[in-house]
Amino acid sequence: MAILAALRFRNSCVTGLDLWRVADQSGNSYQAAHLNAVRNRVSDRVFFRTADMVNLPFDSGHFDVVTASMSIHNLPSKEQRRQALTEAVRVLAPSGTLVIVDIQYGVDYARELQDLGVEVAPVVNAGWRMWWSGPWMASTIVVARKPA
Repeated sequence: MAILAALRFRNSCVTGLDLWRVADQSGNSYQAAHLNAVRNRVSDRVFFRTADMVNLPFDSGHFDVVTASMSIHNLPSKEQRRQALTEAVRVLAPSGTLVIVDIQYGVDYARELQDLGVEVAPVVNAGWRMWWSGPWMASTIVVARKPA
């Protein structure tokens, strides 16, 4: 996701974070991510960090855009998912945008984000290309904007 963002937004720096657990994704590692950034010629603008989304190591209001792609649903409890959303909103700059693509909890994320005081667009289905193993596990897109 970080590399795709850097390719799309050529004048931006991108920070990608992960816990780098090989069990979560085959071949998932800091080294593999960095090599992919080098191969895509964005390594000068993409920076990877090891961090947990429930305790982000960034100052409040640090990012203009925050994304989460197929990640928050992996947190085992509702409280941990809410904490991840709270952290995403915390590090988001005023007027910043949060985009979440995920399975299972899109409507819940939207409700939690509204409770956190951000403006949330209607949740949309990501379409058949984003099915997770089939139509029974459709992905949704949640877009929110932090007030100025």
